[in-house]
Amino acid sequence: MKKYELFVYIVCLCILLPFLLYSLIVIAPNNQWHGFGVDSNGYVYIGKKDKIVQYHDNNQIGCIPIPSYRTYYFTLQDNDTILIADSSKVNIFDLSGNHLCSYQDPGPSKYSELQWLRKINTVSGDTYRLRSILGFHTITKNGDVIVYHTSMNDYALSLLAILSFVIILGTTAVMLVRTNFRNKNENL
Repeated sequence: MKKYELFVYIVCLCILLPFLLYSLIVIAPNNQWHGFGVDSNGYVYIGKKDKIVQYHDNNQIGCIPIPSYRTYYFTLQDNDTILIADSSKVNIFDLSGNHLCSYQDPGPSKYSELQWLRKINTVSGDTYRLRSILGFHTITKNGDVIVYHTSMNDYALSLLAILSFVIILGTTAVMLVRTNFRNKNENL
């Protein structure tokens, strides 16, 4: 292996590895998507790591802390209560975050149903649709009004984390292949 190749590899690791670790520890858990819901006032709720964030016109207006679940998906019911499902249990909360009740999920799994929820029809007749492209989430009302989209900062950080992972993995693979190829040629 040539010295400049090793230097480029080490510089690449020194720059990207801390960012990648920060992304895995801080950014990724906070950018995980745990579903969405809409209340009777038309406010949009987005599930994050340990909270459900309330938005109006794509501006955060509130936050409902919820108990930490390993994985969960949620939605809002017609009576403005929050339904949170994990792999075996369903919990109901009010919009203030107070626990109202819970029950075992008898199946088919509410968790799986909420995981694939992409469309919500409200009592008032509005239709909210979720569209996702590479982690960029957009929610539209009645097909044309955007009521929520992932912030560009969060999206850019997510893409940079993915890009840094690919670069680290790619440079490591190239370095290993080149070193292995050189070693074979030297042994001949």
